[in-house]
Amino acid sequence: MDPERTRWHKAWTLCLSALEGDPIDPHVVRKAFVAAAKEAEMYLSPE
Repeated sequence: MDPERTRWHKAWTLCLSALEGDPIDPHVVRKAFVAAAKEAEMYLSPE
């Protein structure tokens, strides 16, 4: 699996785990999605 897909998979897995009730800090999930989006050159800055 290429690294770009790996980051998306990690972010998606963290998100689903949080939705299922695992004690995951939302900031960790956000950082994972931001990292995946930046790597894929899809990140749109909120600024």
